[in-house]
Formats: sequence, C-alpha cells, structure tokens
Amino acid sequence: MHAGSPTACSRSSTPWRVSEHRRLGRAGMKSELRELLAELDEAVSQLRASLASETDALARRDADLLVRITGAKTATLARIEQLEQRRRAWCGFHRIDAEPAGMLAAIDGLGLEGKPLRLQWEHLRSELLHCRRMNHSNGLALTALQRRVRQSLQLLNGRGGPAELYGRTGAAETLAAPRALARA
Repeated sequence: MHAGSPTACSRSSTPWRVSEHRRLGRAGMKSELRELLAELDEAVSQLRASLASETDALARRDADLLVRITGAKTATLARIEQLEQRRRAWCGFHRIDAEPAGMLAAIDGLGLEGKPLRLQWEHLRSELLHCRRMNHSNGLALTALQRRVRQSLQLLNGRGGPAELYGRTGAAETLAAPRALARA
C-alpha cells in the first residue's frame, strides 16, 4: 500500500498526498485495489467460517459455543465494515462510483490488467451473498429455537394456551383448559 493513498488512511495518520498518488498512476491504483480486495476476501472468508460454526452450534444447541462464535462474528463484521469504508474512500478518491456497477466499470477500464481484479471482485460479491444467505438461515433457526424455549417456559409456568391434540381420527381437538406442569 502506498503511504499517500486513500487505502492507507486507516493505517496511518498521514493525509493523502494527491501529487504522490498521481505519480503512482494506474499501476498504483491497481496495486491498491488488489491489496484492498485481498483484505476483504480474507475477512469474508473468516465470516463464512464463523457462520458455518454458528450453524453447527445451533444444530448442536450449544449456547456457550454460540456466544463465543457470535463475538467472533461481530468482530469480523466490524472489520468488513472498516474495509468497506476504506474501499468507498478509495472509490471517492479516484472518482469511481462505489456501487458494484461502478466498481466493475473502473476495473474493466484497466483493460487486460483488470481481468484478475474483476474475477476477485466477482468472487468477493458471490461470497458476501452466500454469507448473507447463511446468516439469514441461522437467524431463522435461532428464532425457531427461541420460540420453542418460550413455549416450553410458558407451559412449565402454567401460562400456555389451550393445547391442540390430534384424536384417533386425525382431527384436531383442543383441551378445555391448559394443564400446568408447574403444579405437578
């Protein structure tokens, strides 16, 4: 990373030096982007691993492990957010639209030199979408687990609603009054 570049802003207190950056030109721009995308890729890989561990902890109903994983996942998400801010600063510095289409246009503007960066950017976006799906799935599993725990606690405390059972014919039947396991 070059000292006067926008991607150096979080690592050094030295302000950007436009003249130095202009001297670096296209090669410097490509080098900075390659480094930034590599850092993002590493952080997203860590996030994916955390999400896979979270899925496993949910399946095993291991609350202690889930708490530890959630802490690691939160730290990784903070790192990704920091890197995303650096990427947006880099885009702003180079007058590039930070949205995906703008990034692709800028990368494609590098010609053949940009092809590996385009593949890296597309892979990164694909991994982020996969992480989003994994996180959503884990959230649904956690919500269902919480609902079952709440229902069990309500039954134990005698505050459950009428229980619905199925009779010999397969038809649903409701008990007249809920039975409190807490009185047993």
